[in-house]
Amino acid sequence: SRYIIVAPKTLSRSDQNSMILLNRNLFKADTVEDLSASAMAVLTRGGAKSPAADGDLLVIRVQSTSGKNFFLASFHGDTNGLATIPVVKAVREVYNERNSAKPAT
Repeated sequence: SRYIIVAPKTLSRSDQNSMILLNRNLFKADTVEDLSASAMAVLTRGGAKSPAADGDLLVIRVQSTSGKNFFLASFHGDTNGLATIPVVKAVREVYNERNSAKPAT
């Protein structure tokens, strides 16, 4: 197949899922790291009810064939857009956490 298909580990009950297609010529399949659970954990921190359901949010980190790292997200938003801001904030927090780690000395 021409594409690496990345789908949520837990699919939506409403059958509306986010997915990411990666061109095999541009990305290394063995470097795909699913960070969706980390973003969902941010959304439910402190016992909050998540504005995103299973399958709505897919967050990955992947390396290109040229060695560059990419952080990608796909979000199946709600009709009124009420979940967009908290989801984008959660994705940004996971991005910052993953990119702020200092190298071991």
